[in-house]
Amino acid sequence: MAEEIGASVSPLGERFPAGRRREPRYSLRQEPPCRLVLRDPPEAWWAPVRDVSAGGAGLALAQRPVSGSRLTVELRAAGPPLVREARIVYAAAGPGPGWRAGCAFDRPLAVEELRTLVGRGGK
Repeated sequence: MAEEIGASVSPLGERFPAGRRREPRYSLRQEPPCRLVLRDPPEAWWAPVRDVSAGGAGLALAQRPVSGSRLTVELRAAGPPLVREARIVYAAAGPGPGWRAGCAFDRPLAVEELRTLVGRGGK
């Protein structure tokens, strides 16, 4: 079979079209939400995760984060939480009340960690 020009293969073996994203996003509506620990000022929040990729996560926040802020993200999965240091790379209003924000992990998630988070462990 011919390979699609401009297509990439995700860490989970799926094909996705080339675009502005380097990695595919996977929808993730966690219960309970992830825990965010901001460094300056030091405070902790709970926030739903909109989506996740190996390199970062999209978050739904009640208050506006500052782009460039450093934080620790604790993602809930089977077993102990996956913890990553990250920085806020964008924040935008809504839709609806609240803020959408994206964070980039300092160290990407491993394929097995990503599979566990999106419910595809062992595939």
